[in-house]
Amino acid sequence: AGLDCAWVSIDLVARPAGLTFKIINSQPPTAPALREGPGLRAVRQRLAHLYAGRHALRILAEPDTFFMALVLRLGPAPTGTPVPTTDAAMLYPLTQLTA
Repeated sequence: AGLDCAWVSIDLVARPAGLTFKIINSQPPTAPALREGPGLRAVRQRLAHLYAGRHALRILAEPDTFFMALVLRLGPAPTGTPVPTTDAAMLYPLTQLTA
């Protein structure tokens, strides 16, 4: 069975200190389980190379939705200020990026 009404929500917040990009979209209950293929592994490697210690990527597949959030800190990471990685940090505006 397909979706009666497919949807997608895209949120991009750009601040001088960083960038937050979130996507949530519907998916049919019959969608295959999320698995990390070579494309996603390459993205993770590239982020680790270009934004070492200054990024967080969160991907979550639910039965009826797919969620992805990427946080990039622009510029050098201040000492002792970790990149937010908690679910709450991914779902709400990041005060740590603007401090």
